Amino acid sequence: MVFTLRASWLTHDRFPHMDQPPSSRSARLPVREKIAWGMGGFSDQVATNGLNSLFVPIYNIGFGMSSVLIGWAAAIPRLIDTLSDPVMGNISDNSRSRFGRRRPFVFAGAFLMALGFGISYMASPYWGSAALFAFAVATGTFFYLMYTIFSVPYNALGLELTSDYDERADVQKYRMILASAASFGVPWLYKICLSTGEFVRGYVESGKSAWYGFLFQPMAQMAADDSVKIEVLGIRYVAWALAVVVLLTALPAALFTRERLKVHDQAQLHLLHSGRLALQNRSFRILCLMIFFVIAGMSFIGVLATYANIFYLFGGDKSAGATWTGFYGTAQGIASLAGTFAVPLLVRRFDKKTVIMSGMALAAVTIVCSWFLFRPGWPALQLILALFVGAGMSAVWLLGGSFLADICDEDDLQHGYRREGIFSAFYGFIIKLAFTGIAFTFGYVLAFIGYDAGSDSMTPQALTRLRLFIALFPSACIVAAMIAFSRYGLSRARVREIQVALDARRAAGPGADGSGS
Repeated sequence: MVFTLRASWLTHDRFPHMDQPPSSRSARLPVREKIAWGMGGFSDQVATNGLNSLFVPIYNIGFGMSSVLIGWAAAIPRLIDTLSDPVMGNISDNSRSRFGRRRPFVFAGAFLMALGFGISYMASPYWGSAALFAFAVATGTFFYLMYTIFSVPYNALGLELTSDYDERADVQKYRMILASAASFGVPWLYKICLSTGEFVRGYVESGKSAWYGFLFQPMAQMAADDSVKIEVLGIRYVAWALAVVVLLTALPAALFTRERLKVHDQAQLHLLHSGRLALQNRSFRILCLMIFFVIAGMSFIGVLATYANIFYLFGGDKSAGATWTGFYGTAQGIASLAGTFAVPLLVRRFDKKTVIMSGMALAAVTIVCSWFLFRPGWPALQLILALFVGAGMSAVWLLGGSFLADICDEDDLQHGYRREGIFSAFYGFIIKLAFTGIAFTFGYVLAFIGYDAGSDSMTPQALTRLRLFIALFPSACIVAAMIAFSRYGLSRARVREIQVALDARRAAGPGADGSGS
């Protein structure tokens, strides 16, 4: 079948939004600036998803920490971090410097976040459960607080880069492209830890000498101890390598972007008042409810896919299971990358709400089919799940920020303030609240499924419960997200009306903005 692009697709009939206001059409960004901001998405993906994907297998399978303690150790830092987001958003909104409201925090946060990532896995394998738990909570708290300093201003900066309805989706596309590129590697991190640990142990045991041998001397005693699992040895090198990657990919957003909104005359905003007004926005509440349900469902799949591969498909073979977990994640990343190009094109043809609802429906149906797609002897079938879920969810991850930018316009029209920081913060608050809930419950889910910490196998009954949970819980959450988002009302036409009104108010000059409401 041959597909052709007809010239009529470029007409007003196909793209009625092409008659949007000149101020909106002119809000185009240089590609280099989109890439610079989008690089933060690569850093974010490596930092957060890298930490998430490694934490459970390293501490649960590697260190042997109990599943319940794992859940609490993951949840407590997230709970503390969740409370810090609105504070950071308000600080950023009220910041005034010659470098802008956002970029100084992005710059400082990049260094602190990278440091927090590196130290997160430096626990000793000789510690008991209490010491491991305390270390995980302390370092996790430090990492997530430093991540807040970076992420809240970074996300707010992305909302302010353009006022164009379609360009907002295109800006998020660059973040998604680079985040998808990072996602190719993140699923392989556990496998890389295994391979790195095996290499270090083999080098130390061989007694050979090489120019890079000094790197392994600090770990020589640990490498010679067979009671220390190789992933625990490997993570001590992988974590710091990833910290360098996190730093180098976070800095361009601070160094090579430009803040366009001038708010020097805007009154200082009090946190509680600003937060109350943000939460009164109906469109914002609907968006937050949708993303909460999506994350509550999707967060389980990636980690539980590791357990399904190791214990169901490969009978406890960690190397083979980690390899196919890597293939699964890479396939999902490829689909997400393809989605980053397809979704902005679909947005120019259809409304953003239609696109995101279709993506969620595709993902929900495919996840139910995972019962048939995880099959021993046929590991490649899981790639079907990865491709369709990645394609469907790409619409959610890409368009969330675009919807948020539209909501900020609606809020500006209602109250006369630019509060991208507080909206980004509360949006991040909801996302982290979902992750916190997942972290609290994840250990109990593993216990319910029947996995014993540190074990090299699972019972047939436990494997059945694992497969049922993967197939049913995430899909139910996505259906709930679709029901919630069906009530969202900011269409293309409504956003255009809002922006025309904002342009008219700005043209009228000071005193016509209604600020202070």
